[in-house]
This record gives sequence, structure tokens and C-alpha cells, in this order.
Amino acid sequence: MKHFFVVSLLITAFVATSADAASWPASSIGTSIGGGLMSADAAFEPSGIIWHSGLSQYVVVGDEGQIATMNADGSVVTMWNLGGLYDLEDVTVADMSSSKVYLLDENTSSAFEFDLTIGALTGKSWSFADKLSEVSGAGAEGLAWANGSFYVGWQYDGDIYVYSATLETSGSQSFVQEIHMTSGYTDISGLAYNSDTQQLYALYDGLNLIEERDLQGTLLASYSVPGSNQEGVTLVTTCSSSTATIVIAEDSGSVMSYSGYPITCSSSTPEPTPTPDPTPVIVDIDADGIEAANDCNDNDATVSVNQTYYLDSDGDTLGSDTTTSVCSVSPPNGYVANSNDTNDSISNYGIEISGDGADNDGDGIVDEVNTLSSNGVHPYYGTLDPKSKTLKISSIISMVGTKNGDILVTYTDKSIYQYDALSLTTKASSNVRSVSGTAYYVVWFGRYSAVVNGYTGAIVSTVTFTKGNIHPLKWVQETLGL
Repeated sequence: MKHFFVVSLLITAFVATSADAASWPASSIGTSIGGGLMSADAAFEPSGIIWHSGLSQYVVVGDEGQIATMNADGSVVTMWNLGGLYDLEDVTVADMSSSKVYLLDENTSSAFEFDLTIGALTGKSWSFADKLSEVSGAGAEGLAWANGSFYVGWQYDGDIYVYSATLETSGSQSFVQEIHMTSGYTDISGLAYNSDTQQLYALYDGLNLIEERDLQGTLLASYSVPGSNQEGVTLVTTCSSSTATIVIAEDSGSVMSYSGYPITCSSSTPEPTPTPDPTPVIVDIDADGIEAANDCNDNDATVSVNQTYYLDSDGDTLGSDTTTSVCSVSPPNGYVANSNDTNDSISNYGIEISGDGADNDGDGIVDEVNTLSSNGVHPYYGTLDPKSKTLKISSIISMVGTKNGDILVTYTDKSIYQYDALSLTTKASSNVRSVSGTAYYVVWFGRYSAVVNGYTGAIVSTVTFTKGNIHPLKWVQETLGL
């Protein structure tokens, strides 16, 4: 069970509990029968329990996927573990002559059929996710079977949801009714139905309270409950003495047995399955038009479904294809709301990327060539050392000369920059050559020549060669200090 606190509601509930709930009617000191569970698995946190009268054994489940059968004295008979994918919160039995039990999984808001004889799931399941889901960590916590229906307790609002179902057919559930429990009560943590008394027993962890109700939802009695972290409840009845042993599973690891719990056994036919409410109440705390069962955060009207955000490894506000889904209007740290980055290992926000069909720099033109006047220096390549041959190989795809002494540089993120190297007026293309494999380039046209930083377009030096002046190679070496 995931801890769930709604302070204002719990304050109201505690006041109502102290005023209306009777004192605990069974033995004041319980007997611990959970030692066998803890010896078999020290990590076992009992979250649900049922007395299987056909086997004369308890069936106990834990919220890490454990299932165990144990004798009346607490000695463990068998234990299985479905693994951490399951958060088992309660268990119920439909037929005491059968080895089939039904497990409530909070992760999926579903009941799964489990066969104790073979120690495995049968493949049948029934989903309650149309009405119950985890809201702020509060999900499906209680499960009981009675008269052809699953009764499911929702921790979030403390109510019981009734689904008719055919156990022979997987997925045959149909919502019938929401039983509205005591106003202000939340944190329902366990649920049981006893066929001898024909009553439901609803356990409230945060309130230390148990309520007895008939199948129509009428409140019959409520008692304060000893202990803490109460997660599951079941009764072993003795009709001849009008008493029961009531057993409460606590997720601290304890299973406590209390004798002398008063009951009234019924010989009448069980009450019929309740009919649907004519005007079912829709829970929508944040009033955003999405009911709580379908709202990922019913306390925030700005969000109702999980949002997709994209990893931004290079911090340039552009996201990659790596996604995460969260219930938030703002992205988690390191993520953004777009997936526009063509290379998330370098920062290239605001730079037009050739061939991607997108207006990356927001100027209304798609896939154009970048210039220093329109886009500035590339935010990543403009910071690199042009003397490094290794960086040049991994950064620049090509550099070619064009008309008017200009050059076009294509970087490995597919962006293209045009730089003015010689400031000429000519339709013929200039010549370009890398200097010793670095990102420095010599650009020349006729007698005119320049050394250019291929990362920034900066002109390092220019010269007009005439007969008898400096030799071109010596000029380059002196310019770059090579």
C-alpha cells in the first residue's frame, strides 16, 4: 500500500470516528500469527488476507507480489512470488470448494485468478480501471466477492465500487454501482465479505476503523480497530456462539488474530446485487471536467493526462527522440516539450538545419543557408579550436568556394554557413584548401587570398600577391604560426 494522506479529509474523519465508532468489541490483546510469514520471507508486507474455509487455511498476499497459504496457527504451508510487477493489495474467494482465489493488483486496477493447486495465474483477469486508478498514490486497495459481483475498495475516495462478473469468462466485468461510504472517509485499505453474516467489512487504515455494511451499502456498525497500518481483514465465524475470530493483516509484517468479535449469522437468502445508482456521483476535485478515475492529477486543473517530454542532453532547448511521460504541465529537469533536435550531443538551437523540412531559426524560411548576419556564429562549432585536426574531422563535412569570394561550410549537424572570405564581385568560384588538416582554410581567387577560421568565418589574414612579394606558403605559415 502506498501511503496516502489528505490532511483536511482525515481531520474531519477522525472527528467523526471518535464520535460515532464504538469501542473495539473483540479481545483487546491480539495474538500474532504472522511469524511464519516473516521467517519464510522477511520482506513480506501483508496487504490482504482471506480465510479459505474449504482448505482451513488463510491466504495472504503482499504488495511485492507474494502469495502465501498458512494454517490457523500461522505456520506457512506454501509461498509463491509473482514478482515486483504486481502490487497485490487484497485477495478474495468466490467458491470455498475451489482452489481458485482472486488477487487485487493496484498497479493495473485488476483482479487476477490464481490457482493454489498449481501455484500459478490462470490467465483470467477483470479490470476496474474505468473507475479506479492510482491518484496521488491512492488506488484499488480492497477486494471481496459476493453474489456474482466483485466489490472493490478505492483508497482515494474511500468508496466501494461494484462490478458484476462471470468468473468463467475473463474480462466479463460490468460496472453496477458506487457504494458511497461515510462522508469524509478515505484510505480504505481492506475489504471482506462473510457469507455467514452476509455482510461487508471495510477496513480504514488511516482512521483505525472498521465498518460493517450490507450488500446494499447500509451501515450496520463501526468499531475502532487496535494496531496500525491495517491492510487486510477476514473473519472465521462460529455461528453457534455468535462470535468470530477476526484477523487483521498489517503491512508492518504482523498478522493479528482477535477472538470474541460479535456476529449475527443469517440463514436468509443473500441480498440481491445492488442496482445502479440513478444519479452516480462523479468525483472531479479540480473541476476540470475529467473525473478522478481518468485524471492523472485530480488536484490540478491544468493537467489531466500524462504529457510527453523529450530528453535535451545538450541543453539547447531542443529535444531528442528519447521520451518520458509524466503528469505535469512542465517538463522534468533535462527534458523539453519538443523533439526538434537533429543532434542532441551538440548545442545548435536557432541554427537552420539543411534538409529537415523545418524552420529551425523561426524566420519563416525553411532549410536556408545560415549567415553571420542572420544567425550569428554556430553555438557549438563556434567554440571549437580550429587547430585541432581531430575536431575538424568530426565537425566539418565540407568547405567549398562559391561566387564573389564566398565559401560554404557544411557541418556534421547538417547546418550550412556562408562566409564572405574575399569580398569580390565575380561569378566564378573561389578556391579552398584546408591548412595541414586543420579547420583553417586558405581561400584564393587570382591574386587575392585569405586565411579563414572554418568554425566562425573569421578572417585571420588577407593578402594580395604581386610579383616579388611574400611566398604564399610562407605567408600561411607566418599567419598561423605553423
